[in-house]
Amino acid sequence: MYEFGSVLSVPKSFFNHKGMYVGEGLVFHNHPSSGERLVSLKSFSKGRTITVDEKGVFDPVAVMSRLNQSLTNPSPYRLSKNCDHTVSKLRTGVPRSPQLRFFGLLGVTLLATIIIGLSKKTLK
Repeated sequence: MYEFGSVLSVPKSFFNHKGMYVGEGLVFHNHPSSGERLVSLKSFSKGRTITVDEKGVFDPVAVMSRLNQSLTNPSPYRLSKNCDHTVSKLRTGVPRSPQLRFFGLLGVTLLATIIIGLSKKTLK
């Protein structure tokens, strides 16, 4: 099976949905329709292939403490508090979302390209 604290992901449209394996066949994740919660592996995967992005954790005691806090006071899903943020905060104490950062940078790059292209047409 999976190691405690492993980051699990399943494909979901343009990105991957992530959760953290907590043992006993359970995953803690943050879903748009239900927020942060504990679910079975089957519910997490919904028939999709599960990939292990990172195995285990360096400090399981600290991770367990953060997990207990999240179970006691789960957060709702928001773009600024998505599944990546949840998993990162549980594992490291710092919420980060590489996927959100990537798509944000991609959006800014596309917007800049369009603006530059329109500016060049206007100057002609």
